[in-house]
Amino acid sequence: MKVNLIDNIIVFNKFSKKDKTILQKFVFARSFKTDEIIYKIGTPPVAMYFLTSGSVGLYMKDEKQTDHRVQYIPPYQFFGYSALISDDLRRVTARALEPCETILLLRSDYLQIVNEYPKLAFKLLPEITAFIHQHLVSSQSDYMNLTNQLAQSNILF
Repeated sequence: MKVNLIDNIIVFNKFSKKDKTILQKFVFARSFKTDEIIYKIGTPPVAMYFLTSGSVGLYMKDEKQTDHRVQYIPPYQFFGYSALISDDLRRVTARALEPCETILLLRSDYLQIVNEYPKLAFKLLPEITAFIHQHLVSSQSDYMNLTNQLAQSNILF
């Protein structure tokens, strides 16, 4: 059953059936209810999440400690990838926007994959890197658009 779920995750599209079978040993499913916190800002990164149904919002707090959604995660995308590449504490809170089904890859299991199946671990990194690159390009574009809108509205910053 997990292999079918893994098949729907974009990051695994190019993986062989053998690779997916190996990965299946290291992942597990977890459900979240609407508005359930998946992880909180400031907590250690424990897992990467692959969203198989539902949607997730990533939130940051302003100076008044009010939550603001900074990213929307649709089905078949992933989030929390920093757990695989960094020990830095979470910079956002992840909350289910509706009932969600996820597949988790724990950091400890990823490190085991690195040790036991280094070629498989190496295949995952370019997919994560491509996602991060797309996110940065999109963020830069959004920043430029907002800067232009502020400049056109004569608001000083």
